[in-house]
Amino acid sequence: MNFADFSLRKSTITWFLTILIVFSGIWAYGKLGKLEDPSFTIKTAAISTPYPGASPREVEEEVTSLIESAAQKLGQTDKVRSLSKEGLSLVYVDIKDTFTAKDLPQIWDELRRKITDVQSSLPLSIMGLTPGLLVMGKSFDFLALPGFLSLAGMLIKNAIVLIDQIDIEIREGKAPFDAILDSGVSRCRPVMMAALTTVLGMVPLYFDVLFSAMAVTIMFGLSFATVLTLVVVPVLYGETLKA
Repeated sequence: MNFADFSLRKSTITWFLTILIVFSGIWAYGKLGKLEDPSFTIKTAAISTPYPGASPREVEEEVTSLIESAAQKLGQTDKVRSLSKEGLSLVYVDIKDTFTAKDLPQIWDELRRKITDVQSSLPLSIMGLTPGLLVMGKSFDFLALPGFLSLAGMLIKNAIVLIDQIDIEIREGKAPFDAILDSGVSRCRPVMMAALTTVLGMVPLYFDVLFSAMAVTIMFGLSFATVLTLVVVPVLYGETLKA
């Protein structure tokens, strides 16, 4: 049968079928379920941990392996993937497909607790800002990195000032223990005041969408770095003097 010939000879039927198909298509399209932005659930958590100055091997051994071990203890974990680069650890935690979007908030909360539990085993330089970012619900984005690098500079500066004061006290004839104790007391107020003024200066930036993560990084990181300077550095230097 020649359909072209039939459609030409029976034009009325051809037009009727064409109009019927067009209106049927329009009607069917109107009945289709559609969303402009369809909802979908991401069941993968990304844990980014900066470790400036560390080699990929150091990042793997001191950071990535600890976070991987903690994430694997989560019963809902399906697979853990990681990448250790120079100065940065990336760990991806995939959740099992059997869990729905309603289950994810509780799962993410459990995962945060697992990661928090291993913070005491992480290098001291990265322990301060991690709780701050988790508590404030911020991610370690591009602008947070300069904030973290500035923390390293503040910590080194405070440590140098404190150690220099200890050496001055020792040269004046004091015993190492007394020199460390007196230097910690004398430098406590300047270090605390410098940290407090910096933290307060970051408060307005917290309410800025662009600089919010950087403000959280500096505020929480500097608060911990202050404790690190006044407590851990004297202890470590005292052990060095004993050696």
